[in-house]
Amino acid sequence: MEQTRIMLQPDEALMIVTALGTLQNRLGQHASWTERKRLPHLKQQMADCSNEEEAAILYSKYERAQRHLDKSIADGKRCNELKERIKQTVGITDERMISEL
Repeated sequence: MEQTRIMLQPDEALMIVTALGTLQNRLGQHASWTERKRLPHLKQQMADCSNEEEAAILYSKYERAQRHLDKSIADGKRCNELKERIKQTVGITDERMISEL
């Protein structure tokens, strides 16, 4: 993987860390909703379905939702890893983040 270096002011790095945290939370909210609401709803629809064609469509939707859930979780983990790497490199602590906001 090719690496890229950029120069940032400390406040710019803090802004990026904050944005990554916000994105990570949003991805987590969406993944949680998909896991709690969307997937069980699709499972129930498949169980109630009597038509083979409709069942195949619902199964396709279920698989797509599951892939989206997996991708959201993976993206959230990547956001957290990048956020922590930036914090460590710049020397940002959680106390500093709170006081800067």
